[in-house]
Amino acid sequence: MASAIRRSALERPASQSRRDAVVEQFLSLADALARRFQRRFPDLIEIDDARQVARFELIRAAACLKPRCCTSAAYLKLRMQGALQHYLRDHGP
Repeated sequence: MASAIRRSALERPASQSRRDAVVEQFLSLADALARRFQRRFPDLIEIDDARQVARFELIRAAACLKPRCCTSAAYLKLRMQGALQHYLRDHGP
């Protein structure tokens, strides 16, 4: 029954496959930004939290990309940086 509930990769809509491809392509960028923020603010954010925030925002931003639009690394970077800044603002001292 569990296999009937799960959809295989071939049955995924094109938008999910595209989102997954974008996430895989820019996962290293998310991790690099997380490390950068953790180095700049070691007392305010732990690396695991920074990585989680950056990766989650990457997934959200990849889902917002238009299907026929080219993938913009600058757009994704700004979204992840903004999410990390919001996290620092909301969870800071």
